[in-house]
Amino acid sequence: MRKSTVYALVVLTLLSLGLVSVPRGFGQTQDIKIVSHSYYYDDLGELIVVGEVQNTGPNYISSVTLIGSVYSNGVDECDSSTAVWALDLPPQQEAPFYMTFAQASSALNGGWSGIPISSIIIQPYKATPTLSYQYQDLKIVSTSGSVDSTALARGTYWAAGTIENTGSQTAQNVTVIGTFFNSTGSVVAVGYTDLTAYPALASIGPSEKVTFTVGAWDINQTDVPTSLKITRFVLLAQTQAPILQGTGPIITPPPSTPSPTSANSPSPGTTSSSSPRSTASSSSSSSPNTVNSNSGLSHVVIYVVVAVLVLVAVAGTMLMLRKSKPHQMVKQTKKQTVKQTKKQT
Repeated sequence: MRKSTVYALVVLTLLSLGLVSVPRGFGQTQDIKIVSHSYYYDDLGELIVVGEVQNTGPNYISSVTLIGSVYSNGVDECDSSTAVWALDLPPQQEAPFYMTFAQASSALNGGWSGIPISSIIIQPYKATPTLSYQYQDLKIVSTSGSVDSTALARGTYWAAGTIENTGSQTAQNVTVIGTFFNSTGSVVAVGYTDLTAYPALASIGPSEKVTFTVGAWDINQTDVPTSLKITRFVLLAQTQAPILQGTGPIITPPPSTPSPTSANSPSPGTTSSSSPRSTASSSSSSSPNTVNSNSGLSHVVIYVVVAVLVLVAVAGTMLMLRKSKPHQMVKQTKKQTVKQTKKQT
């Protein structure tokens, strides 16, 4: 096999390895920004990552899928994926997510016992543009927050509110999604309403109002450090019908609601074990650890490394090919000299 062919194969191999190393996404993932995220351990020993994304692009996004990796001392201990808890996400709108990491690969007894977390990388994997958008006439007209002091749900943070249908159509299967923040602005908990507990949300006619409460999953506010204390929340209404078609309006994200200074027990409410947009598990306690990480830097590093590998391979190949040409000319010159010598003798 000629050396030039060998060098070409080397280049192709390096290119293929580089392409494998680049994370692949679908749709308009470049328009999805990970605003913040934090983690804790639930009472099952699973690592839970909660956070918030924002649609920074010009188009509505039908759904967003995220992938995540948890690292300990440079080792990828566990990978997971989830869907953001919102459909037909408008430009500039934010929405929460809940991602479960069952156990670390190097944990001796399962779970995450004894595994120090060095970083958590969350990045968008799929973001599909759409011309569909949510019914715009569902308005959350009042909200309040409190911490439960009853024996049954002690320490649960409840976001209570009233939703009103100000339009002319009937909204069906309405879900109210809650995003809960600490004093530094990081997401520390999420939750949503359940149709079993609030059957009135299954159908809200014109001018009708429905009261609800959204519980913050997993976080017992009487048993957590300051980093996991909820100080404000944002509520987002989603409906399965009607879904409108065409160019959707520009949405102004709803303002967040500060936490009350005193803890009062609201009306009873429940959460469910399955998310309206993704599968998630609910529990009642948490660990004091939180972390935020930026996945943008990892993307840059990967692309730079791949680019350097490709450039080095191409430069090396060109250099070798240039060196091989004089070598072939010398061999041909020697052959001609030998032939001429034989003719003369």
